Amino acid sequence: MIEFAGLGSVFPSFWSSGFLLWLLCTLCILLFFLWFRCRNRFYKGELRGSLKDLYAVFNSLPIMVLVCDIERKISFMNRTLPQYTPESVVGHNIFEFVNPDDLTRMQAAIDKSFQTGEVTNYEAGGPSELGITWFAVQVQPIFRHRKVTHLAIYLTDITDRKKVEMALQESQSRYEDVVSSLPGVVYQFLRTSDGRYHMPYVSPRVWDFFQVKADEATSDVSNLFKLVHSDDKQTLDRSIEESAAQFSIWKHEFRIQLSDGKIKWIRGTSSPRHIKNGDILWSGVLLDVTAEKVAEAERKNLELQLQHSQKMEALGTLAAGISHDFNNILQIISTSIELAEKSHPFDATEKAFLKKALTASDRGRNLIRQILAFCRNEEEKKEVFDLSLLATDFFEMIKATLPSGLSLSYKIEPGINFWGSGSQIHQILINLTINALHAVRGRVGEVHVFVGRFKPTPNEAKTLQLDWPQPYIEISVKDSGIGIEPGLLSRIFDPFFTTKQQGGGTGLGLSVVHGIVRSHNGEITVTSEQNKGSLFRVFLPHEENRQHSSFLPEKIITEPTRSHRILLIEDEKDLLELEKAMLRNFNFDVIDCSSGEEALELLWREEFDLVLSDNSLPGITGLELMKKIRLYSKTLPFLIATGQSDNEIQKEAHVLGMDEIEILPKPFSLADLRKKMGRLLETSF
Repeated sequence: MIEFAGLGSVFPSFWSSGFLLWLLCTLCILLFFLWFRCRNRFYKGELRGSLKDLYAVFNSLPIMVLVCDIERKISFMNRTLPQYTPESVVGHNIFEFVNPDDLTRMQAAIDKSFQTGEVTNYEAGGPSELGITWFAVQVQPIFRHRKVTHLAIYLTDITDRKKVEMALQESQSRYEDVVSSLPGVVYQFLRTSDGRYHMPYVSPRVWDFFQVKADEATSDVSNLFKLVHSDDKQTLDRSIEESAAQFSIWKHEFRIQLSDGKIKWIRGTSSPRHIKNGDILWSGVLLDVTAEKVAEAERKNLELQLQHSQKMEALGTLAAGISHDFNNILQIISTSIELAEKSHPFDATEKAFLKKALTASDRGRNLIRQILAFCRNEEEKKEVFDLSLLATDFFEMIKATLPSGLSLSYKIEPGINFWGSGSQIHQILINLTINALHAVRGRVGEVHVFVGRFKPTPNEAKTLQLDWPQPYIEISVKDSGIGIEPGLLSRIFDPFFTTKQQGGGTGLGLSVVHGIVRSHNGEITVTSEQNKGSLFRVFLPHEENRQHSSFLPEKIITEPTRSHRILLIEDEKDLLELEKAMLRNFNFDVIDCSSGEEALELLWREEFDLVLSDNSLPGITGLELMKKIRLYSKTLPFLIATGQSDNEIQKEAHVLGMDEIEILPKPFSLADLRKKMGRLLETSF
């Protein structure tokens, strides 16, 4: 026990009784309460000041802060938005103030944060006095005793940012609309400093051009480059490198081949600019110019056709101009030889020479006829004839004349009644067969010919450019000869073009065949391999149900049994004498003159059984003379001897109103003259 001796001696009674001790304790307690109260008042003032400062901070924040409890009632809100006050909001359900369009998302975010304790973020927009106001919303859980009791909701005004984003989206949408409406592919092409290629951007229309999606092109540019036509890859790469080296605008045209085999022409244009590390970026457009290229090719083809037509027209004019004189010369040669043979007993050697001269004259006549037929593009009379018989007779004849070492085989389907020009089809057989025989000359070789029906499949019709399901007649000639150089295949049907040595051909054979095939609405193809041979295939449209009419030569009329009076009109003196001799060879009584006017005077005074007249007379032509004679004599036989083509004479006659005329083409032989005049005189009896 502690004793305070001093106090006990002063206040012995109080101390001993314990009163003083009680008083001291009471005083201490009062002092403690007084100290605690003063301290409490001090801290409350500090707390009120701190809360006031805290509220000021919350109210000065640029974001809106809400606190809601687990019942979704607002327990706190700062004064960021002037249209809402804490007094009007606190105690209300938070969903009362949420835009209906965002209500579902707000409920989901609050429910998720209460249930999982996770922070939730989303964006919301709603109407305000100034229009649409956008907020970035963050829901932050508040924990007490490890349990979510409240949520702090922060709303940041992002209206300005959203306006910029929407303006950017609208601009992007307009850009995409413009790009999608462009007729080409907008792109950016990157070449790195080490020479690698990339495509940072390409518009969606790349699919229409390349059948490659935009993301496939940007992820791997080789998806586009592998479609470039093999013949254009080097030039495309070179154009890119030149643009990079010269830093110039890139312009180039190239072809692409799609997976289905379709070929497209692409035209590219772009401007380069330097970017970091020495890389070059081109921005530009690719255009599909396939239609333009096709039109350009067609235009060039039309120009070539026009040039060819003009060339043929000029050649035809020239040929027509010389044909009359040339045929007259041939007429003099051939007639002189024939008359000489009849009037003089030549020995075998002399007859052989004369025969060669006649053969040369016939070749000259056929050459002139081919030139005229080709240049004038004239059609001959078409009728139904037995093609099988015509082809068989031809090959039987030619097979007997083949030299040793050459083998000619042929397969001809029987009973082919074909509508066309028999003489022209005969010409096709002659030209193609002789062409094939020449190709194997000088070597052991063979020629095989097929003539028969051909019904193409759809694929064959497409490949051969034939109509489907149109039936055709095929004439094919295959040889094992020297073949044709690939570079010459496109020219072999050109007139006067020949692969033979000088003097080996006229260059008209295949061009004549081509013209005949076209006049029959057919097609001709050729395939060839050097030192292995060639194959020519002719396809002519065929109709089985055409009525048959034989293709036979005219009946030869025997010499007249009595003398007839013939009026001969010819302005060339040499021809006049020779033709007069030919007629007298048939025992005709011949009266001659050199002009149409003289002939009219003779016809007024005398009677004749037949008139034989040249067409190219001074003054009036032979056709004009015939028209005048027809005014008073409808039955007098009139024969036009001319070096012009039959079609040309027929056209002139049609203009004069005469559709039925008899023509004797120059140069003609004694047999030709006898046959034609014999038929006319027989019908006039």
